[in-house]
Amino acid sequence: MVGRYGVSFCDWVSVLIFTCWRQLNRGVRFRAVLNEEKDKNMTEENNLQTTEQQSENTVKIYSKRAIFGFSAFFMPVFGGVLLRQNLIDYKMKKEANIVLLVSIGLQALIFIILEIIPISTSVLTLVLNMGGGAVLSEYFFKKYFPNEIYERKKIWKPLIISLIITIPLVLALFYETLYAN
Repeated sequence: MVGRYGVSFCDWVSVLIFTCWRQLNRGVRFRAVLNEEKDKNMTEENNLQTTEQQSENTVKIYSKRAIFGFSAFFMPVFGGVLLRQNLIDYKMKKEANIVLLVSIGLQALIFIILEIIPISTSVLTLVLNMGGGAVLSEYFFKKYFPNEIYERKKIWKPLIISLIITIPLVLALFYETLYAN
């Protein structure tokens, strides 16, 4: 049956089906493109969130070298306090207290050794402090922080505090030896 415009009813139906099919296909393709963009954006957002979470979850700690240096040049107790702070930042309070007690024990052992040996020199003190620092940095630090990748805390604040504590003690010793005679 041919209509008034020379087109049969079947042709109109075919055109209508084709147009509907094409529109549906466009919608599906459009939705697919939208979904791809959404997935891409969500992936980028997830990556950003993961990076932000990692940076938020990454706790800065004092380095092994800082702990050794504070133990050697001040006392093992100073290095023990830094290592304790690292463990507290990682929410390991029990281990932190153990490390502090060990550093106090190392310091007491150093005092005992220095009292037993009749010749006390600053070199001997430095060597014993380095031994205490080695115990803290090589054993305990590696035990609790085996991964070598971590963000380092700056040491200025503990350095200033250590100097504020140590300088009066050194001056008192100097004053005592100067005016003891």
